[in-house]
Amino acid sequence: MAVLQGAGERVEVAYEPDRDDVRHLMSVWLRTSKTGRGLLVRFVLFVLVVVGFGAWMLSSGGISGSFVAEAALTGLFVFVITPWFYVRALRRRIVGRGPCRVVVEPAGITVAQGEEQSQRDWSSVTRYVETPERFLLLATDDRIASGVLLPKRGIREPGGADGLRALLDRHSRRV
Repeated sequence: MAVLQGAGERVEVAYEPDRDDVRHLMSVWLRTSKTGRGLLVRFVLFVLVVVGFGAWMLSSGGISGSFVAEAALTGLFVFVITPWFYVRALRRRIVGRGPCRVVVEPAGITVAQGEEQSQRDWSSVTRYVETPERFLLLATDDRIASGVLLPKRGIREPGGADGLRALLDRHSRRV
């Protein structure tokens, strides 16, 4: 339910997190953070190096095809399987706690989920991303996939998304 007091003074978002929310969180983090973009660049470079080096060595007769396959499997494990386990654990942690209630107001952001409640001031959330279905508040430290997810489906009041957008624009920067 969105509670609008004054001109976007306080917005409450209540929702049940799902798998798509976590997937969206990770995809936005990969696109917007230096660390996430670095991971993508390293993955592409690794693939190019393995393919190029493997083709060169195979054509010169220097190595067997099994080495190239082993290098490719190592890269698959490092760049695909390991992050998949991380996302899976994150999804279980977020989705497994049950309904989430987030209150966004000029003083900061309060997140309550399950038995836990945390408060963040605006200095820890300096940027946000808006997509057609969600707002995502990004943590200042972009080395970790952290932020506050605000699905628009959790805003019940008419005009609540506009009030939330106005509040976010006042206290953080849209990415």
